[in-house]
Amino acid sequence: AYHLNDDVMVYGGYSRGYKAGGFNLDRSGFSIRPSTTSSAALNVGQLAFEPEFTDSYEIGLKSTILGGTTTFNVTGFYQQIHDYQSNNFNGFNYITRNVPEVISQGVELEMATNPMEGLNINAGVTYTDAYYDSTVTFNTLDPVPNTITAGDPLSFAPEWVVTGAIAYRVPLSANLGALFYLDGRWNSEYRTQTLNRSAVTDNESFAVFNGRIALGPETERWSVELFGQNLTDEFYYVGGFAPPLQNSLVIF
Repeated sequence: AYHLNDDVMVYGGYSRGYKAGGFNLDRSGFSIRPSTTSSAALNVGQLAFEPEFTDSYEIGLKSTILGGTTTFNVTGFYQQIHDYQSNNFNGFNYITRNVPEVISQGVELEMATNPMEGLNINAGVTYTDAYYDSTVTFNTLDPVPNTITAGDPLSFAPEWVVTGAIAYRVPLSANLGALFYLDGRWNSEYRTQTLNRSAVTDNESFAVFNGRIALGPETERWSVELFGQNLTDEFYYVGGFAPPLQNSLVIF
């Protein structure tokens, strides 16, 4: 890290992460195919999945502007994940398999400002390009292979995310105050499943807003609050999959 002056710092970094390997603890871990269901072709070693390693690179700038009332930061990141432990529903059950390479890269901007006494505003924008960089076929009894293909995006990884929050605290007396708070999050479209994917459960872009009104002392020893989640009653999919041996779709 290097401080250009008292208000601006630039930095870069590298880190390496590790996640231990493990075992699929039921028969789903065996390399079962319609043409190779003989027990002679199966062995316990097929239940194991390898450790996962991540090489992460980051560069950025952190600054204080507008007379010290505002911080503005920008970060660029690149992550290369080796032997990514992908856990997916294969048509009958969940199984973890290693995907040799996964890439996640992007840019993040964030700002926080305190323009006047009691008022705080936060905002952020993130662009992420996260995708599988290898092709892997998961175990399945379905004659049509369940395959992750190189170039497929990761599930629950929208390209764009915009967040914002505003909080305003109003003093009502020497020791009592009221807090008004609102936050929101907008996502671009993204997939909710990888294997057995159906476009039905792909989320279109959507926004969710949450709010809170609170009353309490400056010491914050107690408070009375009224809050709401998803104030606009936005509908979106949390997940879903096609059940085996049925021409239908179950949605969670």
